[in-house]
Amino acid sequence: MAKLDLHSRFRRSLPLLGLGFGSLFALAAGCGPELDSISNINTLRILGLKKSAPYARPGETVQLELLWEDAGAAKPRKVERFIGFWCVNPLGDLFSQCLAQPPNVAPQFVFDQDSFAITLPEDMVRQSATDPNLPPYGVAFVFYGVCAGHLMLNGQLPDLGSGGAGGSGDASPGLGAGGVTPTQFAAIPTCIDDDGNELGSADFVVAYSAIYAYQNLRNQNPIVTGFRVRGKDVAVDCIDDDCVGKTFAVADAGKCTPGVVCVDACKDDGAATCPEIPIQPIIDRKSAEKDEVAKVAYDNDIEEALWVSYFTDRGIPSDALRLVNDATTGWNESYATQLLAPKTKGPLRIWAVVRDNRGGIAWVRVPAYVQ
Repeated sequence: MAKLDLHSRFRRSLPLLGLGFGSLFALAAGCGPELDSISNINTLRILGLKKSAPYARPGETVQLELLWEDAGAAKPRKVERFIGFWCVNPLGDLFSQCLAQPPNVAPQFVFDQDSFAITLPEDMVRQSATDPNLPPYGVAFVFYGVCAGHLMLNGQLPDLGSGGAGGSGDASPGLGAGGVTPTQFAAIPTCIDDDGNELGSADFVVAYSAIYAYQNLRNQNPIVTGFRVRGKDVAVDCIDDDCVGKTFAVADAGKCTPGVVCVDACKDDGAATCPEIPIQPIIDRKSAEKDEVAKVAYDNDIEEALWVSYFTDRGIPSDALRLVNDATTGWNESYATQLLAPKTKGPLRIWAVVRDNRGGIAWVRVPAYVQ
């Protein structure tokens, strides 16, 4: 936690935006210009936000699960997190409009938690202003971030661990203890080091996610059941919710151990000349659902698109992004990528994040070792 004198040193008034649009755009991608490849995790990164209901019902409580990693640090760092919700149906369904005006619902906010439940308004579903064919819907925006320093909200250090729906004390509804007003919460926090300097994208990552609500339509998250290397099932570190808030169990730093993926070092250090090692998550074909919105609005019988993003902390996947299901042509069996090993022996960490085009997400983490 930050030093006490930071409260007085940085008690300055910040505007509603808290963070300029340009900064938010840059940070939302979860990477900075120093990254050699988006598939290489060598700094603080957000890999995804999972919603229990990517297509929710108005008035429903949606559970949010945040997956982030700090793979580039020489030793474990204290990483502060926030998740905030205060915006429904902004002008043009644009997230930027959420930051350009006061909150239009009672803010719900949490610090230093990777799991958070938000409750959507009962009256958020309405007819589209631009496309009368679309079924009535509503959209809620959630903002979240990770900071390898100290979060600052409206010039003050927030009470970490506070916030969230159903708080106690004299706080406003949905804000938790502390009595902080909704206007104070409707901002993107900044991130500072121990000396009060604002940190950049290697140490502070901000993102946003949309939750769509319909009266009757649903979308489920993709289903990941395991992982394969060279076509064979291997031991995984965790899948989906089991990864949330859990430190990555890296392989033994001294040798290959039973159940751990072992690969040979490549002197060319992840170059295209290195031997190709096929890797892929095991994805249930039931993950590819019918796109009900396309059917209702335009009478199109198509499925949702599915793709998988691959990440490693060393070496490199030959293809960082692979198509799993095409909306019109269907399932793609060849969604594996090729791992190109690094030259230095030691632990290697692998992530696979599966997404659909309607807000669904699933992930798996795999420990490996380079010998």
